[in-house]
Amino acid sequence: EAKKNALETVFAQPRSAARQRQFEAFCVREGQGLVDYATWCALAERYGLPAAGWPSHARDPRSQSVAQIREELADRVEFHMWLQWCLDEQLAAAQRTAKDAGMPLGIMHDLAVGVHPDGADTWALSDVLATDVTVGAPPDAFNQQGQDWSQPPWRPDRLADLGYAPYRDMLRTIL
Repeated sequence: EAKKNALETVFAQPRSAARQRQFEAFCVREGQGLVDYATWCALAERYGLPAAGWPSHARDPRSQSVAQIREELADRVEFHMWLQWCLDEQLAAAQRTAKDAGMPLGIMHDLAVGVHPDGADTWALSDVLATDVTVGAPPDAFNQQGQDWSQPPWRPDRLADLGYAPYRDMLRTIL
């Protein structure tokens, strides 16, 4: 809570024109994925977690209700977009430092095998994830019961319909 309060204090301070342009360029570059994530964060602040307990009108990221809530919470949505910008800048600085120190690749990011069933990705990508199915691992020598990771898998039919854009966006963001 103390960190959030400190970040809110920094966020409330005016940015120079150059910094504001950099933030706006980041928002344009990251597009709808950033808006969706920040909206989910603002909704989580309003309604709490898990998101499965949210009112039905807040569960469809493309609904008119969510667009209206996004407008009502515009300051909170922008705050969460700003936080992602700060993180992006910090990661870029860490990458530069790593490469300057002689690491040929620098920092390697992880590509998760799935998403949390009640997280921002599942909310934003509900039309391309099979939310009523989970994936895991079959039984093996280490776990004879197998594993249920509780992660919704991609729906190949919806990905194909969308030209794999959600998958490409995810890879672009990670890489």
